Amino acid sequence: MGASNRPVPLRAVHGAVFLLAMLAGSLVAQSRPEEPALELGIDAAYRVSIPDTGDRLSAIEAPLGRIRFGTYLRSTILMELAGGLAYAKEGDRSSSSARAEVAFSFHVGSDATRTRPYLVAGAGGRWATSDGVTNNQWLAGGGLGLKVPLGGAVGLRLEAAYARAFETDVLSAAHELSGLLGLSFYTY
Repeated sequence: MGASNRPVPLRAVHGAVFLLAMLAGSLVAQSRPEEPALELGIDAAYRVSIPDTGDRLSAIEAPLGRIRFGTYLRSTILMELAGGLAYAKEGDRSSSSARAEVAFSFHVGSDATRTRPYLVAGAGGRWATSDGVTNNQWLAGGGLGLKVPLGGAVGLRLEAAYARAFETDVLSAAHELSGLLGLSFYTY
């Protein structure tokens, strides 16, 4: 293949998304009200899935485990959509997985310019395709976290979460524990 036909390495795509997000956050004016309107974010994740029957699965999703988009319904309530994709190929075999969630976060305190703890509750699903066979599983859960402003319209987000994946004809029910570390970008 010529140089123009080479696939773009996944790390380069992640780096470009990160740089664009940082640039967008830096373009927002420094003087702003204390209540954001929107929150956009990217997270790295460490997940452990413990099925009721079968082997435990651990996954590190970095630097981009999920992308988030949220709107503040009130200064303390955030409704958020999140999703992530993964793809792997080994020889003739390939597999992909996706995850989508909707969640509500309830913040302690309304001033987003200060560090704020929050509780989150939500539901979603995950899908996996391997060698042309797709399986899906619904999940519901919650967690707790901390949002730390970094200045301007950028903040650090730390979250610990639990989800229960429900049994299907093919997949066992499972407990899922997650730790997330992310960057949030706010619009005011």
